[in-house]
Amino acid sequence: MLLPTGSTRKNTARTSSIIGRTLSNKREAFTKEYAKRLEQVQIECKDALKVIEQYDGKDTFFYLDPPYFNSDCGHYKGYTEQDYEKLLQALEKIQGKFLLSSYPSELLNTYVTKNNWRKQEKEQTILLSHQTKKKKTEVMVYSYDALQQKIHTRKQKQGLRIKYSAIKCLHKQKKVSWFASMKNIYDARGQAFQPTPSDKAVFKKLHASMNNGIRSAKSTTAKKWLQNKSLSIEKSGAVFNSGQIHHRKTKEFIEELKSIGFLIASTAATNTGETGYCCFGKNAILFPLRNKENEVLNFYAIGITKDKQEYLNSLGLYPNYPHPQCKRLYLTETILDAATLLESNVMDNKEAVLALHNGEMSKEHIEAIEGLNDLEEIILIEKCGSATDLQIKN
Repeated sequence: MLLPTGSTRKNTARTSSIIGRTLSNKREAFTKEYAKRLEQVQIECKDALKVIEQYDGKDTFFYLDPPYFNSDCGHYKGYTEQDYEKLLQALEKIQGKFLLSSYPSELLNTYVTKNNWRKQEKEQTILLSHQTKKKKTEVMVYSYDALQQKIHTRKQKQGLRIKYSAIKCLHKQKKVSWFASMKNIYDARGQAFQPTPSDKAVFKKLHASMNNGIRSAKSTTAKKWLQNKSLSIEKSGAVFNSGQIHHRKTKEFIEELKSIGFLIASTAATNTGETGYCCFGKNAILFPLRNKENEVLNFYAIGITKDKQEYLNSLGLYPNYPHPQCKRLYLTETILDAATLLESNVMDNKEAVLALHNGEMSKEHIEAIEGLNDLEEIILIEKCGSATDLQIKN
C-alpha cells in the first residue's frame, strides 16, 4: 500500500480547508438570501382548512399541495379520501383563486366538472430507487382562466374573421398623436408607406444607432425606466432616442431620416437660423416592429418623462412575425404588455406573442396568423402591469 508523502498530506489538508470555507460561505449566503425572502412571510402551523377560511378573500391566491390520498408512497399515509373531499368542498366556497396539485381521481373529476374548474395533466417520471423508475400522471387544477381561453382553432377557420372582428372591438384608444398632428409624407401621395430598399437600409442604420444609445453609460434614465417596468434590453429589444440623433450629422443622413418620416421640418426658427426638426419619439423608449423578413420598419415610442405614446407608421409586428411551428399564440393589447410577457419566461418554443396596434388587429396580424398552419390556440391577454402581473382575458 502506498502512503501519501508529507507534502501530499499538506496539500490535501489545504484543499479540504478551502472546500470547507467555500461550503461555509455558500451556506451563509444561502441562509441570508432565504432570511431576506421570508422577511414579510407569515408561517402558519395549523389545519389547512382553517388557514383557507382565515385568509380567504377576493384577492387571495391559494397554492395547495396536499398529501395524495391515492398514492402508494408510505409518507402519504393517514390522509384519507374523506379528508381530500373536505378540501375540495372548502375550495368550492372560496372567493379567491387556487391552484391544486394532485393525482387524477374520480372524486377530483366530479368536482372539476361540477364547478367548471380548469385542469391540466402532465406525465412525470418518479425515481423510486437508483435502478427503478415509475411514470405517474400529475394533475393541476385551478379556478381561473390561465392558458384556457380558446379564441380559434384550426377546426374553426371558417369563423376566423368574425373572431378577429370581435377582438378588434375589445379595446380602442385615441388615435396616436403622431398621425393626428403631422402629415406623413407618404400619406400625401395617397398611399400607405411602402419602404424602398434604401428606406430599409435607413431603418437598419437608425435602429443600430439607437441600440448603441441605450447601452451607453450615459443612458441611465432610459435603463432605469426599463428596470422600473421589469424589462431588459435583450428580451424587449428596446432602444433609446434622446432626440439628438440628427445633431451634428450630415445633410445626407438628415434627408434619410426625413424620407422615413422620423424627422419633419419645423416652422419654428432656430438660434442659428438653420432649419429645425421635430423628431419622432424624442426622449423616449422605442420598440422596433418588424416585417416578415425580420427587418425593422417601424417604431413604437413611449415617452420617459411624458407619457406620450406613438407609432411612426402602420407597418410591422412586435416583437416579430411568429415562427411557423407556433402552436399557441398570445395576443396582447399593447406592445408594453407583449414585452412584459417576453420578460416573464412563461412561453416555450412552440409559443409566441404578438402585440395588437393599440388593441386593434391590422392586415399584417391576420396574414401572419393565417400562415400558422400548426396553430391550435390563440389567447388574448388583458393589460399587464409588470412581468409578475399577467392576466388572461375572460
